[in-house]
Amino acid sequence: MNYPNPRLALAIVSLLLASCLQTTEVNLSGGWVGQNSYNENATVTATLVQEGRKVSGVTRDPSFIAFFGEHFFIATVDGTSLRGKIATGLPVNLKDFCGKNWGQWVEFELELSSDGNRLEGRWKQFTSNTKEAGCPLTNEEWKPYVLTRTGPALPASPRYLVGALSLLGLALVFFFIRSAFENYLVGSLKRSPNTAGLAGWALFGGLLLGSAIGSVALVGSSYMVLPVLIPLALLSLLCFVMCAVFSGKK
Repeated sequence: MNYPNPRLALAIVSLLLASCLQTTEVNLSGGWVGQNSYNENATVTATLVQEGRKVSGVTRDPSFIAFFGEHFFIATVDGTSLRGKIATGLPVNLKDFCGKNWGQWVEFELELSSDGNRLEGRWKQFTSNTKEAGCPLTNEEWKPYVLTRTGPALPASPRYLVGALSLLGLALVFFFIRSAFENYLVGSLKRSPNTAGLAGWALFGGLLLGSAIGSVALVGSSYMVLPVLIPLALLSLLCFVMCAVFSGKK
């Protein structure tokens, strides 16, 4: 009877565990402080909320809530990079005079420091003619932008670890299922060991890739998007097809 190779199993576990430990993302949720958009001598506070790769900021300023809604900061995390849009506004006394040009959603791109306590980069500032009714936009340029955390850095969401560990556990189960399937093909269906091995690994890949979809769901709903799900589903289906093909060969 062909038993699983313990060295190979250990290698698979080591690779999957290493991928779990490589999760270095920091939770950006919490309080931050930065400079006012149009007044370098004033500071603004920001409360960020991170859900998966999505980050949003909530404002308590009634003027901003009335103009932009609850969120004034919307971004996506990619490694240590944060890109998105932030709401900026002119002085409150110009709100009626400037109308729709009183506030703007502007692009920004920031990099997270190694200690997770500082976001630094740039944002696109629009200049308005506040002497003319409607305050038409006259210019735009990139300006430095910095946010500093007001409290200690929060640990990464445990959902990443839960998703990774669940996939690791399933990989171990699928490894032994693969071995049992190979033994069945060789012993009961009289398939050659090479053909049975190919079919077994194809089955392992199909099961693991299919389970990866569930692990992605555990990490966060923001990852459940077609660019992620379609490749996983297609690769899983391809593995099952290959398994069926190899299983049918003598």
